[in-house]
Amino acid sequence: MKGKVPSVRFFVDANIYLRFYDSNQESFRSLLKSMVAIKQHVLVTDQIVEEVCRNKTNVFSTSFDGYIQQMQTLNGIRLPEHLDDKRITEWNKSFKDLSRNHKNLLGELRQIRQVMVESIVSSKDFVSMQLLPLFGAAVVSSNAHVASANERRNLGSPPGKWSDPIGDQLNWEHILEACEGVSVMIIVSNDYDFYANADREKQFLNPVLLDEMNERNESISVECYNSLSDGLQAYDRLTKSLKSSLPSVPVLERIKEDERLYVPFSGGTGPTHSSDGNETTTYYANPDHARLDSVERVKYMYKNSLMRRDVAQGRLLDLGMGSKDVQDILDNRIVY
Repeated sequence: MKGKVPSVRFFVDANIYLRFYDSNQESFRSLLKSMVAIKQHVLVTDQIVEEVCRNKTNVFSTSFDGYIQQMQTLNGIRLPEHLDDKRITEWNKSFKDLSRNHKNLLGELRQIRQVMVESIVSSKDFVSMQLLPLFGAAVVSSNAHVASANERRNLGSPPGKWSDPIGDQLNWEHILEACEGVSVMIIVSNDYDFYANADREKQFLNPVLLDEMNERNESISVECYNSLSDGLQAYDRLTKSLKSSLPSVPVLERIKEDERLYVPFSGGTGPTHSSDGNETTTYYANPDHARLDSVERVKYMYKNSLMRRDVAQGRLLDLGMGSKDVQDILDNRIVY
């Protein structure tokens, strides 16, 4: 019937949920309200819950350690008072007071970190409590799900990698089940094992996965996004049901920009879990702490269509590069 609201399922990968434990954008957590508002349509698996719980403390700790590291950059300075300038003496006294306050603030920051870690470990923090209505309704993996996921991994079929423990494969088995009888499946992930394209501006589901989904539901439409703000906007476009909980368009654009700056980058500094059979994905903390503000980082993101030219240009200029060198880098004329 014309005008009928389509039935939509909404899948969010663990790497997206983990942003809530890292982002310093206050507006980002407003997306939690939207997620809870559509909880009956959100597909959460026990694998997602376990992965988020396993990594959330490390993600938060790495982020906060970056703030502490930034706070430690105030070095002791004392100007030579023997030059007999009263202004020098007064400056030294002011700097001594500043150093004392800085030391106190640094101590408070470490205390805040400790309290927050304890809260997150016990899932009593704000984010964990907000996610409870979603995670509490997670679908449980059966032996059949696990067997199918293992077979998928052993065959080298997407998503995921054959050398990793099953994770994406298990989630995909649940996605296949959830797609039956629905009009649209929205997948939000910045794990590109799900996707087929190098063009990061728009994501397309891997053709093998799309064929599998069409076997279950030949009329289904699939929309893929690498940012939660884009995914929620798509959900609202389809259902017209999130106007009261979604942030304004300007706020969403700021959130989207923050999400674009948070992408997996091999060789980064985030926590990893690889040798003991646990998760091998690297999660990064606040972009400033994931080597984002380095020339190589900006070049990598711009080259791989993960950062717009104007954003890359601004960051390179902020890093102290001359305008001509910036243009040469963006035009790929020089190697820095």
